[in-house]
Amino acid sequence: MSYNGSGTFVINSAGTPYVSGTVISSTAANSLNSDLATGLSTAICKDGQSTPTANIGLGGFKITNLGAGTVASDAARLSQVQNSGTTTLIAITGTDTITGTVSPTLSAYVAGQAFSFIIASTNTGAVTLNINSLGATAVTRTGAVALVAGDMVTGQVAIVEYDGTRFQLLNGNSFTNLKASGTLGVTGITTVAAGSAAAPSIVSTTGTADTGQFFPAADTIAYSTAGTERVRITSGGNVGIGTSSPSGRLHVSGGYAGFEYNSGGAYPSYNTWFGAIGTNFQNGASYLDFWNTVGSGFQWHIQTAASTQTSVMTIDSSGNVGIGTNVPTAPLHVNSASNPQIKFGGSSAAYFWSLDREASAGDFAISNANGGGATERMRISAGGDLLLGTTSSGGVGFTVATDAAGRILTSNVSAVPFDVYLFKNSGTTVGKITINTSTTAYTTSSDYRLKQDIQPMTGALAKISALKPVAYKWKIDNSDGQGFIAHELAEIMPDCVTGKKDATEEQEYEISPAIPAVVDADGNVTTPAVEAVKGTRTVPSYQGVDASFLVATLTAAIQEQQAIIETLTARITALETL
Repeated sequence: MSYNGSGTFVINSAGTPYVSGTVISSTAANSLNSDLATGLSTAICKDGQSTPTANIGLGGFKITNLGAGTVASDAARLSQVQNSGTTTLIAITGTDTITGTVSPTLSAYVAGQAFSFIIASTNTGAVTLNINSLGATAVTRTGAVALVAGDMVTGQVAIVEYDGTRFQLLNGNSFTNLKASGTLGVTGITTVAAGSAAAPSIVSTTGTADTGQFFPAADTIAYSTAGTERVRITSGGNVGIGTSSPSGRLHVSGGYAGFEYNSGGAYPSYNTWFGAIGTNFQNGASYLDFWNTVGSGFQWHIQTAASTQTSVMTIDSSGNVGIGTNVPTAPLHVNSASNPQIKFGGSSAAYFWSLDREASAGDFAISNANGGGATERMRISAGGDLLLGTTSSGGVGFTVATDAAGRILTSNVSAVPFDVYLFKNSGTTVGKITINTSTTAYTTSSDYRLKQDIQPMTGALAKISALKPVAYKWKIDNSDGQGFIAHELAEIMPDCVTGKKDATEEQEYEISPAIPAVVDADGNVTTPAVEAVKGTRTVPSYQGVDASFLVATLTAAIQEQQAIIETLTARITALETL
């Protein structure tokens, strides 16, 4: 007698089943009693006298009225799991030496265990955590870095994870040596250490640790290079260059010490000398002077020594103005070895237009500033390419980078139809864009006088049958599309496709834009111009499809198909009359 494997107890003892009217032998009765005892012993006692010897399937039913688990080997009630009773520490005490308990009681620290708790007191230094008296273990951040004061704040929730050696704090309140690649967004106030000239608190990843920004006093900002303070802005708004105690809005100390009118000293002998701005000339320091020189008109010079003069502007006897040249050949002649620029501004320095020439590339550019930094609007390259909204032509004679909506406006106020764009090859029109009152036509040349060896198209239906139209999604925005794969279409109808499969090309691009020189109200350059930095890169040269070339083939295919249809129709009609 035994269970049948599906939970049914089967009686198969010798002498069973009993037959009515017969004597039940003691052997049969004893065998049955033994089998019953064996079956009852296999059952689970509700009072806990016996335990299962194999996994018990509940058949989709649940255990109800389960007691709460109290040791690690107990089953957990759903309420215990929902309330995270196995990971939330209770009875938290301590500031830097924290103790807590977890229920059910933890028997040992195991790598990967995570615990959360509400911080009782803001820490003042390194922290340890002792759970269920298993031993005080260090709490660190970003690996083995000890906590510093304020990393754990009263009332906040701390989350720690045991890594096999220590507890690592996963949501600390501060960072050491934070580095961000790309854009770092911060909501609220970011606090950094005061730092010093030798160890600034804010440095660049491309520089050294002794070059950057620091905060030497309350409401004061300073900048250092190579461990030496170079610039300071005080709480009163004074700027010091070469001094940590600026006494004016701009205080320059050391080398060229500032701006002053120099009314004394030994100056060179010229026809008419007017004055100078600079430091003591007798000590060889530089200054700006201006005088009238015979045969050269009225000139402004920069002096660096008693016998060294460099002309910066000249007005000759014809009224021509030369900037950067002593021999102006036009009413305004600007010359520079780097980036000549003419700027047109108004009462606000934030609004202006400028004309620039890049010395390295020989390009001519027009830029403007509309309340912010200068933005280049148009450029004529050294090769004669016209560029609008971009600084790189990519080898195209006319390049336009449109606004955010991708629009180029072409307007016509004369009678229609009107050809707004003509496309010519060696002087012959090969295509045009024509606008009418309410429509636009895009046409390419197709005059019979341009063609020869004209023959009827054959085999069109076979070509159309060989095409592989597909549906797809564009990678750039996952939008739906339908059409052909260019290189597959080229195998059947090469006239419809431009370019080659997997082709690449070298593209010029701008690594960093040109930055015009910054001048003050008196025309003095305060920040020199920076030329644009350009490079080349290999980019895909994508194939294109002109579906208009399919029209003639589709037309011929329809005609061939129609001829087949008419032939079949005639045959069917003939058969129906039989």
